[in-house]
Amino acid sequence: MIPQISITDSIYYVGVNDRTKDLFESLWPLPHGVSYNSYLIVDEKVTLIDTVDICYSEIFFRQIERIIGDKDIDYLVINHMEPDHSGSIGMLKRRYPNLQIIGNKKTFNMLKAYYPDITEDLITVTEKDEIETGKHKLSFIMAPMVHWPEVMFTYDSTDSVLFSADAFGTFGSLDGHVIDSKLDIEHFYEEMYRYYSCIVGKYGPFVQKVLTKVKEKELPIKAVCSTHGPVWTDFGFERAMGIYDQLSRYETEKGAVVALEYGVEGFVTPKHLVKEDGTSGKQDEKMMFKVIEFSKGGKKIILSHSRIFEDARDDAAGKPRKSSGKLQMPQVEKTTLGDVTGLEELKAKMENEEKKK
Repeated sequence: MIPQISITDSIYYVGVNDRTKDLFESLWPLPHGVSYNSYLIVDEKVTLIDTVDICYSEIFFRQIERIIGDKDIDYLVINHMEPDHSGSIGMLKRRYPNLQIIGNKKTFNMLKAYYPDITEDLITVTEKDEIETGKHKLSFIMAPMVHWPEVMFTYDSTDSVLFSADAFGTFGSLDGHVIDSKLDIEHFYEEMYRYYSCIVGKYGPFVQKVLTKVKEKELPIKAVCSTHGPVWTDFGFERAMGIYDQLSRYETEKGAVVALEYGVEGFVTPKHLVKEDGTSGKQDEKMMFKVIEFSKGGKKIILSHSRIFEDARDDAAGKPRKSSGKLQMPQVEKTTLGDVTGLEELKAKMENEEKKK
């Protein structure tokens, strides 16, 4: 169980780590695990932001009870209905029968497919609505197709915290802490590239749309709380935003082509050209490289020089090496919506409606 961690004086992290799953959504390798993040706002009315995968519901409920004891949860805000964030809703409702659920119209279309028995205590919100929980005031930003049709962000104007669903998420479990400044953050930037490419990739225009929407609102933001990965603060969020902005524009990263043996070529980014003395490799210089990603089908070889001395340093310190990324994707027939009957068709229909707008 993660130690009790507060994001602000009244917002707590109640998420969990999954270090046992080999493949995310039965597709994407998880060499460093993944976190399912949930947040609790303790006010006159207690509000929970999203839940976690049902496999970790007991740990999740212990996290909550450690903070509020036997108090009720008054509101559940659903920012995203994917099973790793909605899987515990049924059990939560049974534990807290007076719980009111906040979501948008599309949220409740999906909720009905997952939990047909939950038909009451539903509060439908739009971007014009605001919910007061006491001192805290929550407003909502619709973010369709980032990366599901029903996705929305929740903004707490009292503490200037943005709950961003899967946006700005990363793979990787949260070990020891959850806030970016308390973690080995470089590791999570690398996992952010993998997460975006695997999960959000094809929805770049929708990501750009919601990024623009957030910027235009000029909201003061002190923390960004995603459903996966670190809580972002001024320490690391600017770079995280830059990564999402770059990838959603489909902009390539600057780098160099490396001539290997047998006429084969690889690609190396600037940060992986850095030598142990801090200087960077130059054109026509001969250097040693390590393959950190290889895709036979995509004819892609990603190289690193810096990973060679980083691994040697980690070996000397007894630390585990970073993943090389040499992982193959299995061929499976499973959607990111899980096994709920009929939900794939519903998602496709909603996607088509969004594209027509």
